[in-house]
Amino acid sequence: MEIDMIERMFSDRFDGGIVTVDSHTGGEPTRLVVGGIPSLGGGSVAAMRNRFARDFDHVRLMLTREPRGHRDMVAAVVTPADDADFGLFYMDARRYPHLCGHATMGAVTTMIELGAVEPAPPEMTVTVETPSGLVSARASIDGRKVTSVAVSMVPSFVMDTDRLVPVPGAGDIRVDL
Repeated sequence: MEIDMIERMFSDRFDGGIVTVDSHTGGEPTRLVVGGIPSLGGGSVAAMRNRFARDFDHVRLMLTREPRGHRDMVAAVVTPADDADFGLFYMDARRYPHLCGHATMGAVTTMIELGAVEPAPPEMTVTVETPSGLVSARASIDGRKVTSVAVSMVPSFVMDTDRLVPVPGAGDIRVDL
């Protein structure tokens, strides 16, 4: 199914609005934007996120702050992706995080259960392009219901260890970066 299929599925019922699906992953909320956002152009998910932040930041505020959201709300926008099943960028009430594990798990579950990603029981891999890079999600499926999702995040690295950071009122604190 095409990514824009979800928007078409809801457009008859919710014409002219932003279409979202809320989910919880271990109690952590995700508000997945599946329709109603104007085209963000092509390119990488990071580039689309940057255009969204520049042109539609008011939408982030509407989705994540009171009265519709709250300080724990993470929203994620589904985008097309060239080398993945779909793209995803994240936002909360303060910023645009580069990656969010629980929102990725919630998005994979939602996309499979809504039929935007064709389920392949009993287990399948879904690739998601994020601003940080490609994330691989392994979904366990029973019928059309996702029973669990495990994600392999983008590689990370240690930049520095035992760095002293001066903190006013607390002195030097040793940190690893």
